[in-house]
Amino acid sequence: MTNTKNPIKLLRETADVSVRQLAEQASFSPSVIQALEYGWYPTMSAAQKDAIRVMCEANGVDAAEILKAGYGTTLLGQAYNFWQVAEREAAADKISSKPDARRADSPFRTWRVRSAGAPMKAFCTLMCLPPATITRYETGETKNMPSVLVEALIDANYPHTHLLADLQTKWVAKHVLGARNER
Repeated sequence: MTNTKNPIKLLRETADVSVRQLAEQASFSPSVIQALEYGWYPTMSAAQKDAIRVMCEANGVDAAEILKAGYGTTLLGQAYNFWQVAEREAAADKISSKPDARRADSPFRTWRVRSAGAPMKAFCTLMCLPPATITRYETGETKNMPSVLVEALIDANYPHTHLLADLQTKWVAKHVLGARNER
């Protein structure tokens, strides 16, 4: 892969189309386009891929040529996933710390803040993760580590994924589920 820019953003900018224009053309909200450009969707839907294809065709942009040259594939969904993996690999040095369970707070939250030093949305953008899914995990609403997070940590070659998941699961059992049972 030779291009480090999100392929959706690259194609949109090449077509000289704003986020708002693309959203209107595709009948999506601008936040859907922005979420795609941040990498927050694990995969692209058929409707999202079709909207990008229609935008490119309407503006004379040869998407297949741009994708092949920059990402080694002519498939937009595959280029998007290649870009996400490359983003996660580039973030590896920012998330390398070992998790710690010595605080009463969520071990995942403690690790995320210490490692990335960033608000939730910034962390999710760094790692190409859906904020709602990660927020539910961090607060204990989701008991097990979401597969998208596992995949992102594997892509970043994070060596403590199982420890992080184990500490968070224990915290949820004690602080979240235990508190519910006391009510």
